[in-house]
Formats: sequence, structure tokens, C-alpha cells
Amino acid sequence: KIRLEELKKNQDPAFHAAIDQQLEKINEKIEKSTIQQKATETNKKLYDQTVKNIKTIAGKEGSNVKEFKSDDKKTSKENIDDYINSKDEDGNFIFDKGTRAAVLNNDFYGTYVTDKKGNKILLVNEEGSQKGEGVNVAAHEFLHQMLETTFASRDANGDVIRDQDGNIKVDKKKAI
Repeated sequence: KIRLEELKKNQDPAFHAAIDQQLEKINEKIEKSTIQQKATETNKKLYDQTVKNIKTIAGKEGSNVKEFKSDDKKTSKENIDDYINSKDEDGNFIFDKGTRAAVLNNDFYGTYVTDKKGNKILLVNEEGSQKGEGVNVAAHEFLHQMLETTFASRDANGDVIRDQDGNIKVDKKKAI
């Protein structure tokens, strides 16, 4: 496969079709290989266990985890877009314009968003997060929240102090 890819780089585009056919056959064999199937199964198990653990921990930290999958009608990304554009019972968007734009204009494995009430929600694109090395996306994103919480400024009652946008205020002394 590597030899064919190198050959393609150095050859006239008129000959690319024949090389592409050979590469397609090789890629098909790789996809059907036992090693690839085992890797896919292992990634799925790792993903499921990681998300389960993160949901438990996130709940204790005051945030939520929301997973998105493809269904019969929409891709996981389309389902994320629908969620980020959802409205409350009064017809107002749950997420502000900046948050909606950031999510709608990106394709990602996972990200944290904060709704207008200050609730943090970890959005996980299940299919996207299992491509390549993304299986630990939930853990990665949750680490951001753990660091914020660890370095958070707290009031006299020990509660985390947030700014007007719902973001945690960082105690610079703790962070250093």
C-alpha cells in the first residue's frame, strides 16, 4: 500500500485510476482483516466503559454527558446540530448564538458547551470519537472540566464562582 501511494505521488494523474483501484482492493482487505475487526471491537468496548465512567464522575461534578449517534434519518453530527439549536418551552434558544455557531461550524469528536442557565454539557459524537484515536474523547474533554474545577475560585461556602457567562473563574494562585 505504501509503495503504491508513493508511486502515485510521482506519476502522471492519467495513471492514478489504476493505482486507486489497487489501493481500494488493499483497503478493503484491511477493513475485513481480523486485526481491524478486533481493533474496532476493542475501541467500542473502551469507548463504552470510558463514557460510563465519565457520566458517573461528571454527574458528581455538576455536569452532564450527552451522546449522539446516527439513526435512520440523521447522522450524529445532524443530531448534535438539532440539539444545539433546541429551544425551551418559551421558544428561546437554550444555547447562546456564539455556542451554537461554534458547534454548527465544526465537526468534532466531543466538546463541552454551557447553556444559558450555566449547565455544562459534554457533547460526544459517538461515531466520530471512535475513528482513529478518538476513543478517549470523553475522558479528554472531562479532563478540561476537572482542571477548571481544581483551579476554580470559590466563595465562603466553598461553591465555585462563575462569571456572567457561566464560566468558572480561575484562582490564579491555585493555577500557579
